[in-house]
Amino acid sequence: METAGITSIVALALYVLRFLLIYLGVMLPAVWSRHQARRDAATSLLNEVIDLIRRHRGP
Repeated sequence: METAGITSIVALALYVLRFLLIYLGVMLPAVWSRHQARRDAATSLLNEVIDLIRRHRGP
């Protein structure tokens, strides 16, 4: 019983970590960069990540 609780906490922590990495690595540069080329590259990568998540989750 206790193992299931620990497993769910670890799974939640991994989802939070994944979100933070995507947010810090892609979202912030897409919005805050002063350079248009960096914003364009970050936006393109963000679109690819969103498409990948949608394909993984299904329709």
